[in-house]
Amino acid sequence: MLPFLHIGPLTIPLYGLMITAGVAAGALLIWLRSRSLHFNFEDGLYTLAYGMVGMAVGSKLLYLIQSLPQLPLYVDEIRADPTRLFSLLTSGFVFYGGLIGGIAGVLIYSRQYHIPFRESIDRLAPVIPFIHAFGRIGCFCAGCCYGIPYDGPLSVTFTQSIVAPNGVPLFPVQLLESLLLFGLAAGLLLYERRAKQPRSLIAWYLLGYGLIRMITEAFRGDQVRGIYWLLSTSQWISVLMIAIALALLLRRPRIPESEPIV
Repeated sequence: MLPFLHIGPLTIPLYGLMITAGVAAGALLIWLRSRSLHFNFEDGLYTLAYGMVGMAVGSKLLYLIQSLPQLPLYVDEIRADPTRLFSLLTSGFVFYGGLIGGIAGVLIYSRQYHIPFRESIDRLAPVIPFIHAFGRIGCFCAGCCYGIPYDGPLSVTFTQSIVAPNGVPLFPVQLLESLLLFGLAAGLLLYERRAKQPRSLIAWYLLGYGLIRMITEAFRGDQVRGIYWLLSTSQWISVLMIAIALALLLRRPRIPESEPIV
């Protein structure tokens, strides 16, 4: 609703502020879990750092791929005003690209420091939706990823957005997704704590978020994501995520061979 926070001479983008708050909260969550689950906090923190770098690269790349038809326009704008390049690089991100890039970042860290990848990614599984929930609040503040026109209970009307249509009642899809993401993070943490032998937290995350995104995409009003055969790009990726998650969860765990009797 308010894209910028003004404090004296400072102008702070609320989207960036919420992302920063989410990363800080995610780091705190890693610290708390490292104490209760007895893993190395620094490993968890560096895993998050590599994942965030991969997320930034992946989310920007997928945004540019989805925006291919508009790229010639961007080139013309940059030629006319070179400072437009900075704006292009610092705005416009797609979460699924960030998720793929983040997983790649964790894989790089795991191989570089010889840490089991499954162990590293499972440590981050509850942290991902936790940080993402803060990011969706940032989307709401900026007006991006806005909802369909909706003149009912809890509708929102933007007046200062540079992305969403101003003066039009919209469905608050960003806040709905944020609420569902907080619920997903809580569910993963509860499962991790209560299950005697928790299986593949990342698979449960992929399944949970795939279902969430399939639902929330139906309430999105922006068309930048593209529609192919009745589903958006993100919904097709959600279908793939759900399939991968089910394959991981239904795969029978390896049973260690019994030692010979001597």
